[in-house]
Amino acid sequence: MPVSTDLVVQTIAPPLSQSNKSATHSEQLSPEEPTHGRPGGLDLFQYGASEGAGLTQVLRVRCAQLRWIVGCSLALLAWPTGAAPCTDPPELAWQTVLPGVAVVHGQWHAVTEDGRSHAATTVVLGQNADVTVIDPGPTYGVGQALQKDLKCRHPASSVTRLINTHAHAEQVLANAAWVPEASADVPQVEAAKRRAAPAVPMGASVDVVVAATLGTQQAMRQRCPDCLAALQHDLGEQASRGSRIVLPTEVLHDGQLVQAGGRSWQVHDMRHAHTESDLVLWSAQEAIVLAGGLVDGDVLPVLAQGSVQGWLHALARMRAWQPQWLVGQHLVRGPGQVQAALLRQQHYLCSLVSYAWQGLERGWSEAEAVQHVPWPAAWEAGSLQESPSLQKAAGLPTNGQHRGGLSEPAQQAKAQSAWKAQQRQQHAFNQLRAWREVELSWLEQAERHSPWASWCALTPDVGR
Repeated sequence: MPVSTDLVVQTIAPPLSQSNKSATHSEQLSPEEPTHGRPGGLDLFQYGASEGAGLTQVLRVRCAQLRWIVGCSLALLAWPTGAAPCTDPPELAWQTVLPGVAVVHGQWHAVTEDGRSHAATTVVLGQNADVTVIDPGPTYGVGQALQKDLKCRHPASSVTRLINTHAHAEQVLANAAWVPEASADVPQVEAAKRRAAPAVPMGASVDVVVAATLGTQQAMRQRCPDCLAALQHDLGEQASRGSRIVLPTEVLHDGQLVQAGGRSWQVHDMRHAHTESDLVLWSAQEAIVLAGGLVDGDVLPVLAQGSVQGWLHALARMRAWQPQWLVGQHLVRGPGQVQAALLRQQHYLCSLVSYAWQGLERGWSEAEAVQHVPWPAAWEAGSLQESPSLQKAAGLPTNGQHRGGLSEPAQQAKAQSAWKAQQRQQHAFNQLRAWREVELSWLEQAERHSPWASWCALTPDVGR
């Protein structure tokens, strides 16, 4: 999939009358100052105070002099209604998935020769009070951009919970944009200690809870220091500035019900699938599944800390629910499309299993198998496109600027080539992981039933 630097957000904006509700008082606020969850955010008088106290005072005096409601109303109508409650918003694109469900697709280029590009999807549930953000992103800067755009578009919005679906850097390291202090029991890498992050970021609040499964919490404690150092190497010091480790403090359990965005979601802890623990949220009432890292769009699946068998089991569980809506990584599917997306993921994993089984039947070594592994046609690496909105949000150079002494077209060609090479390396790595998992069951096939039969069609004998 193209590693552009574009954010695509899907949601519904509230009516103007709702987003511009008057607050209970009109103290002076700067355009970017957080409202800390007060209903209504910035009203017209507050915004006027931030832009020019004199004009606001004129309106107040006129209302006091005339003592007529009509006079006050006319004065307010003279105020430009299209004024935004903030300055220099990120201007991210917002599109509808379902009311109260928003998704943000992000991709970030590596800026070093041996670095890796990153891709992730953020889900936003709700748009007013008690907003929940799922997998906020890879860096402090990316989290701030999403936070600011949400506040600009919906001044009454108040993020009260972050949920990390699994312990990968591109999902969790933007936690810091909402939480003012890092977890005290997690050591930060030395490079992170030297970063000058604001003491309390815009929109950050001690009331924001970070939640995850116990497995993800433990994995973050173990791996996040290394992940943070690796991310800084991949994206560079500028893009990762301010990023720090914020551990989940609320543990979510399998079967637990969570209220978010006006819906009730059931927590499902899929163990040893994409990672050690992958959180899935399921709304049975509306048949919506938020699959976290378990279902991919055009970005190749990553077999890292999980297992093929656990991942196939998780996909089978989700298929059995008969969902009508699915949100995955760079993937949104609606009615009539969900089963095909789940089967596509299953077929990729089964292709790894089948290839490993056939290689073992032929007497190949592990190295021989990886050397000849075919590229999966369903995951074609595409071209790369950049958009200034995410480049700016991520702290990376925008179009027209040079990186590493290269012009923009040359940089695009280089990034595309690097992305395709990275995807092929990932596929070979996935095949290697699958080989080692399949080998044991192949050796034991005479003693016990194959664990793959219920998911994958295998060729039992190809001439060994």
